[in-house]
Amino acid sequence: MTLPMTDNGRLIGEVDAHSSPSGELSLPSARLIELVGSRLSEEARERLQAQLAGRVSIDLATAAALETPIAYDSERLELKLTIPVALRGQRGVSLVDNDFQHRGPAETPAGFSAFLTANGSIDYVHQSQSDETGFGNASIVLTGAVRAGGIVAETLALWRPDQAGPDFQRQASRLVYDDVSSPLRIIAGDLLVVPTLFQNAPDAAGIAIVRSYQLLQPMRIVRPSGGQSFQLNTASSVDILVNGRSARRIRLEPGNYNVRDFPFAQGGNNIRVLVDQGAGPREVLRYSVFYDTQQLQRGLDEFAFYAGVRSELGPSGPEYSDDWLVSGFYRRGFSDSLTAGGHFQADADSQMGGLNGLLSTQLGLFAGDFALSNADGFGMGWAGSLTFERTFSGAGTIDLRFETRSRDFAPLGSVPPANPFAWEASGAISHTFSERFYAGADVSYSKGRGILPDRSYYRANAGFQISRRLEFELNGTYEDSPEYSGFSVFATLTFRASERSTARAEYDSRYQRGRLAYSMFHGQDVGQWDLSVDANHGASGGDFNVVGNYTSERALFGLTHFTTWDEGFSQIADQRTSARAAASIVFADGRLALARPILNGFAIIEPHGSARGGRLVVNPIGNGHLAASGWLGPAVVPDLSAYSEREVFVEPEGMPAGYDIGAGAYRFEAPYRGAYRIVVGSDYWMTASGRLLRADGSPLTYAAGEAYEVGGPEDRAPATFFTSSDGHYDISGVKPGRWRLTMTTDPPTLYEINVGEAADGLVSVGDASPVEGP
Repeated sequence: MTLPMTDNGRLIGEVDAHSSPSGELSLPSARLIELVGSRLSEEARERLQAQLAGRVSIDLATAAALETPIAYDSERLELKLTIPVALRGQRGVSLVDNDFQHRGPAETPAGFSAFLTANGSIDYVHQSQSDETGFGNASIVLTGAVRAGGIVAETLALWRPDQAGPDFQRQASRLVYDDVSSPLRIIAGDLLVVPTLFQNAPDAAGIAIVRSYQLLQPMRIVRPSGGQSFQLNTASSVDILVNGRSARRIRLEPGNYNVRDFPFAQGGNNIRVLVDQGAGPREVLRYSVFYDTQQLQRGLDEFAFYAGVRSELGPSGPEYSDDWLVSGFYRRGFSDSLTAGGHFQADADSQMGGLNGLLSTQLGLFAGDFALSNADGFGMGWAGSLTFERTFSGAGTIDLRFETRSRDFAPLGSVPPANPFAWEASGAISHTFSERFYAGADVSYSKGRGILPDRSYYRANAGFQISRRLEFELNGTYEDSPEYSGFSVFATLTFRASERSTARAEYDSRYQRGRLAYSMFHGQDVGQWDLSVDANHGASGGDFNVVGNYTSERALFGLTHFTTWDEGFSQIADQRTSARAAASIVFADGRLALARPILNGFAIIEPHGSARGGRLVVNPIGNGHLAASGWLGPAVVPDLSAYSEREVFVEPEGMPAGYDIGAGAYRFEAPYRGAYRIVVGSDYWMTASGRLLRADGSPLTYAAGEAYEVGGPEDRAPATFFTSSDGHYDISGVKPGRWRLTMTTDPPTLYEINVGEAADGLVSVGDASPVEGP
C-alpha cells in the first residue's frame, strides 16, 4: 500500500509500504533515506544511513525508535515524520525575487543582424574672432556592427567633409565573441585596454581574453551574498530587513536557515531578521557588513589579458607599429571578505607588475595595491596605495586614501618616468543629519618631489533644504598651490519649480563668476523634449547658452546656441548655432528598418500583414511611448542592454476589432550587439460563426469540437469550440480557407466549412450539414 509521508503537516513524498498477512507494516529503508535524509544535517544523515545499513525494510516499531521518529496514523492512513530542530539541515532563503527567477523563456535572437548609427552635427557661425562665418565644422560619427553566428564585427568611424586632412577616419574595428556561460569574451582587433590603479591604458591592436561578470552576466550576484544562519523551533512568519527596509517576508517551517543573496548597497549594511510566532515579532539575528561592488564571492574570479602592438590614431585611421606590449590583471574571491589578485604590463622599454586586495571587515573596507616597475635607463621603481572606506547605511561616509610613487616608477608607456609627487594623502567625511540638512569636509595634501611645490586643499560643505522646493549649498575652500593660494566660496541656490523644471543660481568667488540656469523637460521616450538656458558672468567675460533636444520616433534632434562676450562685456567674441541629429538603419533576419540611435541591441517589432490599417505601440504611457510602427516601417526598440533582461508590451491601435496579437508581451535577453525580429499577429485572427445540423436537419446541440485547417500546418493545434442549444458556434483563431470540424459525438461527426474574407474579422458561414457521421 502507498502511504503519504508528512513533515509538520506538509507532504514530502510517498512510501510504498508492505503489509504482512498479519497486518504488520514494513517500510523500505532506501525510500526512508531518500525522503528523510535530504532534510537532515550531514551528521544526522550519516547516522540514519548507518542505522538502516544492510536492512531492506524496517517495521513500525523500529521506525518510531529512530532519531527522527516516524509514526503511522491509522485514521488518516499516513506516516508522520518528526525531526528535532537540532537535526535539521540548513536550508537557504534567497532574497532574490522568485517571480524574476521563474519567468518564462526569452525570445530567440536573430541569426543575422546589423545596424549603422550616424550621429551628425554642423555649426553656423554668426560671429567669431577666430573662425569664418557661415556653415562649418560638419561631422558625422558612424557606429556599426554585424552579428552572425555569435560573432560580432564592429567599427567606429568619423566623417569630416571640407576639413583639413582626409575626410574619412576609421577609429577602431574589432571582432568580438562571447561565451556567456564561462563567462569569457574574446576580442581581436583594436583593443580597449581596461587598466587597474597603477596601469596605463595604451592604444593597441591585438587579441584580448576577458572574464567579466558585469559585462557578460550582469544579472548574476557575484559579490558575497552575506549568508547568515538562524533557527526556528516552530512554524513562523519571518521578515528580513536590509538597512531598515523589508527585503522579503516569508512563512517558514521549523528548521535551520541561511539567508543569502542580500540586496546589499555599496558600503555599510545593517541586517535584521524578525520572527513572529503569533505573539508579536522578535529579533533573532542582527549584524552589519561592509561590501564593495568590486568584491567577488569565494571561488569566483575575473581577469583580462591583452597582447598586441602599440597603435596611434592617424589622420585616416589607426597606425600600427612593431612595438609589442602585453597587459593584464587577475582577481579572485578567496573568501567572502577577501578579494585579491595581481596585475602586469610590459613592452620593450618597461615592465610593471603588482598585487592588490580588497578586505571587508566589521569596521569598513580596506584596499591596497603595490607595484614594481623596471624601465630601461631608469632601473627599478615602486608604488603603493592604501584606502579605507566606511558607509553608515546612507547616513554618512568616511574615506581615507594614501598613495606614494618612487621617482623612477614607470608604468607602460611612461618612459621617462614622470612622478611629480612623493606621496599624496586625502580624507573625507560626510554626514546626513536629517532629511533637510547634511554636511561634510575633505582635505588632500600632495608632497612635491624635490624642488616641485607641495599642494594642499581643504574644503567644508553644508546643504540645507529651506523648503520643499528650495535648497541651498555652501562650499568653503582653502587652497595652497602654484595656481592659487587663498580662501574661496562656492554657493548654490536651487529652486525646483516642478517635478520637471529646475532653476539654479551659483557664485564662485575664486573665479569671481556667477551663473544663472534654468532647465525643464517633458515626456518620456518618443515625444520627449528638454530645454536648458544658462548665463555666466565673471572677470574673464561671460556667455549665454540655450540647448534643446527632441526625441522622435526614428531620430534624435538637438539645437544649441552659444554666445560669449569679452572681459569688458562690451562686444561679442563668438556666437554660433549647432544642430545635431542621430539615427540608425537596422536589419534583423530579413527586415530593414529605421530607428533612433542603437546603444547595444535592438528589437524590430512589426505587425503581421493581416493587420491592415493598424499600428503597434510599444510600452505606451500617458506622455509618450517607447516605439511604434507607422508609415516609416516597424517599431524598433533601440536600447536593449547586453545580457540584461528587458520586457516590453505591445498594444494595437486602429486594427480590426478582435484582432489577436498573441501574448502582447515579450522578454529579451539580448546578446552583445544582438537583435530580434518580432512579428505580432498572424493570419489566424478571424472568428467564424454558424450553425451545425445533424443529418436529419435538427441542430447539433451542446457538443464540443475541434477545427482543423484543410492543408494547413500539421504542427498547428486545432481550434476548439462548443455548440449552443440551437447548434450555434463561434470558432476563434481561423483564417480564410477550408476547415474541417470534428465533433465529439459517438461516432464523431465531421463537417466542412469555407471561411471567407471579412474586414472586421467576423465571418458568418451559415448552416452546415455533416459530411460524415450521424
